[in-house]
Amino acid sequence: MSAPVALAPPHRLTVEAFLDYGEPDRRYELVRGIPVEMPPPTELHQIIIAALFHMFCRAIAERGLPYEVVQLGLQTEADTVRIPDGLVYRKVDGVRVSDERRSGVVWLELKTVVVAVEVVSTNRRDDYVVKLEEYARRGIGEYVIVDVKQGQVVVHRHPVVTDGVYGERGVYQRGEAFVLEGLGGAAFEVGPLLDGKTAGELAREDVERLRAEAAARRTAEALAEVERQAKEAERQARLDAETRAEAERQAREAERQARLDAETRAEAERQAKEAERQARLDAETRAEAERQAKEAERQARLDAETRAEAERQARAQLEAELARLRADRQPTPDNPPQP
Repeated sequence: MSAPVALAPPHRLTVEAFLDYGEPDRRYELVRGIPVEMPPPTELHQIIIAALFHMFCRAIAERGLPYEVVQLGLQTEADTVRIPDGLVYRKVDGVRVSDERRSGVVWLELKTVVVAVEVVSTNRRDDYVVKLEEYARRGIGEYVIVDVKQGQVVVHRHPVVTDGVYGERGVYQRGEAFVLEGLGGAAFEVGPLLDGKTAGELAREDVERLRAEAAARRTAEALAEVERQAKEAERQARLDAETRAEAERQAREAERQARLDAETRAEAERQAKEAERQARLDAETRAEAERQAKEAERQARLDAETRAEAERQARAQLEAELARLRADRQPTPDNPPQP
């Protein structure tokens, strides 16, 4: 901010009295009971604050954090009220401020502020020293100083309330980004702030980014769908190939089985023919055996008849011989009996 102008009221003001002090079109801080008029911010100052508000709101929305980004008075001590360039705070559930004057101040007893921001103009010592101590004692988790003149953003973290200091200090320049733990680890580029990029420009960049991300997502989804379809086609082709291979295997198996069946039938027919031939041979053998038996029987009968005839002839010859012998032994006049 520009250098504040300290006013000299008749006596030091309490915070309650300060709420009624001043004029509607002027801004005042109360510093240890003394009201200090704050000069109107420059255009660059307002542009930086608007850009920061845009960045913070985007980070809060993306992460679903229960915070608001505002520019309100902040009571840092019993008799001190500051007006930081930006506050990130969480409203306390159930707390209602009935007095409209009090609604413009985040009170000391409501420790809900997580980030405070100051944009440095000419009051460097106030921002780097005085307010740093007050914000640390107030227990504000992170204090961000945007210093265009020095070309840097300084982030103070981890307040030590009793000592009025911060345990960690980080300095970031163009090309770098600072991270706010209070905003879920969101990172913010330094360059756009120092270069005075407006909230409108950032919003348009966000829209273009979202469009590009949506287009990239659609492209990725289309590619994923193409890959899925290609994989499905490949899987189907593999299944078809496996089906064809199985069909061919079954066809070969059927052909082999048919060949085996044909061979079996051929063998059965051969065996049947062989059995028929053997039966025929057996029949012929039996017929031949019967014929031979009949022939043997006939021959035996012939032999028996021959033997019988031979015996008959032999008897006949014997009888003839005996008859001749008997005839020879009969005495005749010419052949007297022998003694």
